[in-house]
Amino acid sequence: MKKGWVIYSRDTLSSKFGDNAFDWMRDSALKYGLEVEILFEEDFTLMTDADSLQFYMNGQAVQLPDFVMMRSYGIDLAKHLELSGVRVFNTPASMLCAQDKWATHQCLAKHDIASPKSIIASGKLAFDTIAKHLGAPFVIKGLYGSKGEEVFLADSSVQLEQAHEQLPSHRVMYQKFVAESAGTDIRVHVIGGEVVAAVRRKSEGDFKSNYHQGGSAEYVALTTEMAHVAIRSAKALNLDFAGVDLLETHEGVTVCEVNAIPGFRTVCITSDTDIPSLLFKYINEKMK
Repeated sequence: MKKGWVIYSRDTLSSKFGDNAFDWMRDSALKYGLEVEILFEEDFTLMTDADSLQFYMNGQAVQLPDFVMMRSYGIDLAKHLELSGVRVFNTPASMLCAQDKWATHQCLAKHDIASPKSIIASGKLAFDTIAKHLGAPFVIKGLYGSKGEEVFLADSSVQLEQAHEQLPSHRVMYQKFVAESAGTDIRVHVIGGEVVAAVRRKSEGDFKSNYHQGGSAEYVALTTEMAHVAIRSAKALNLDFAGVDLLETHEGVTVCEVNAIPGFRTVCITSDTDIPSLLFKYINEKMK
């Protein structure tokens, strides 16, 4: 029986969901002859020596597994594992690209995948400068925020400065506001180059649609175009599995974000799709 780790970060766990589906993960893995252990990136100490990469947990050297599923953006740990010969899902390079929103949009543009027009600068830009390229209002995003955090809408210089004050870094991205899709998006789950499920997320009274921000969600059947764009987006970032967020515009669908560690409770609640089982089915096939 192949053994694996599922690695989380304690910083991102939500007490709202109890054990964060740990048993669900273990049981799903066993269906495909895989035994997994739930671990936390904060418990690892990594070392390099003249001819080796070493792993310690609580002061003890650990035996490496056959594979690892990352449920955190622990890039240093993921890279250490990959260099040690462990198969990592998703790879550290693909996670790094998805974690950085600007890098994501660079990659999408390179592969001719539609996404909202975006700007980045080394310092703060004036409202008029941004509005000249993006129109107003426009969106301001921190590059590493998630769950709808660090996302603001600005229709004036005052609102822009307020957004800057609330962001932890001066390195931010400015993005065209897709008014016709305000408060709603479609999260598409892609595993192994195939769409497995999708949900439409909505928010009342907010331009952001994130379920974690108090929105609602319902299962949605995708058009051929939506499925095609989601699959191409995951492939462009070289992700084994992804949550691709689509916005509907007058010109067609556009990609808002690509998540390398998508939550799956919402889609499992709104449909018969069992994401953990599909993930381990895919991993089992890849590990043969």
